[in-house]
Amino acid sequence: MMLQFQGLIAEYERAQILERSRRGKRHRAKAGEVSVLRGAPYGYRYIRKTSDAPARYEIDAAEAEVVRLVCDRYTRSMV
Repeated sequence: MMLQFQGLIAEYERAQILERSRRGKRHRAKAGEVSVLRGAPYGYRYIRKTSDAPARYEIDAAEAEVVRLVCDRYTRSMV
């Protein structure tokens, strides 16, 4: 019975941690902050935060050209 009770408490704590994590991620997303846990999307470069500016993504010109080419070819094939 004690083992079942410990399992019940562990499940509750896990649910609490997940909910708090979701809430924190949602708050940071609404504030427009960049998530450092993910890599930059293709076509962008991650720029770390400094004392003057927050973290951000900058467009990588070479990769952005590839993205434009793929989108252009995709939309042409749809017609």
